[in-house]
Amino acid sequence: MAKYLGKNIPQEYADFINSNLINGIWATVDENGYPRTAPITFIRVKSENTLLLGIGAKTRMADNVKRDGKISLCIVEAGDIALSIRGKARIIKEPMDCNKYMAVVSVDIEEVKSDTSPDSKVVRGIGIEPRTERGARFIQEVNRELDELVR
Repeated sequence: MAKYLGKNIPQEYADFINSNLINGIWATVDENGYPRTAPITFIRVKSENTLLLGIGAKTRMADNVKRDGKISLCIVEAGDIALSIRGKARIIKEPMDCNKYMAVVSVDIEEVKSDTSPDSKVVRGIGIEPRTERGARFIQEVNRELDELVR
């Protein structure tokens, strides 16, 4: 049962997101008005009403952010966490210092909603692991740069 939490992300969720490798699904609006979804690994809470996302700079998702800016993000994680966040996004840094193919998106949060259910519990989220040592370094570098922007 959806519970609307307002325009601010509660501190306990912000702390969880900022201290873990979070994976979610985000959606933008394409040029034909349809939702376009993609997995996302680089998520940080900058303030109670602002997120930072690390995204591929030369992707259709980035093009959609530049054109429209409307996004939705779904985070499902162990510990019975099921959050939907809706907001207006804009690219604030392109390229990132750590990788010329990445950009930073700032999201002004418009709505936060808990989607947990009284009848079932979330016991695991979307799991990823790097395929290579290079992939592990990439994840560390992007998250490190986002962490610096949050401070």
